[in-house]
Amino acid sequence: MTMDEQTLSTEQGKYVLLRADKLRLLMPQTEIDAIEHLDSQPQPSEIPCFLTMPDGGDTCYLVLSDDFTLLETCPDDRFVTTRITTEEGMETEWCWSETRVLQDFTPEIYEIPAILLNTASPLRQYTLMDNQPVFVCSSYTLQQLLLGVEHE
Repeated sequence: MTMDEQTLSTEQGKYVLLRADKLRLLMPQTEIDAIEHLDSQPQPSEIPCFLTMPDGGDTCYLVLSDDFTLLETCPDDRFVTTRITTEEGMETEWCWSETRVLQDFTPEIYEIPAILLNTASPLRQYTLMDNQPVFVCSSYTLQQLLLGVEHE
């Protein structure tokens, strides 16, 4: 099977490239409520991996490692957030090293080969940007990670 035969989608639209250290994700812009800069670093809370701002507030901040797991602290290079609302209506702020809005982008999306799949990860698709793999992600995928759902 060639790469062309594995292509799932080439849907044109607005996407956001999200970077957390070496991890690069591509998400439809329609699934992101807002993109904002952080004025200060979120701090660990009583709940592991759920960070909050030192001044209080109800907002939950989440930080991904480059292996798509949640971190308990926020690295200094995370200065921008995306607000994503879960299906249950919970607003979450995800901390990133970089975000880039891609207007009228047409990704060629491929399935990750079965031999490379990690059952603990909800990531199942990728695309190539600048000859580098970028995992295709959705707000639902992040919600599954948040809830600790495993995949087979």
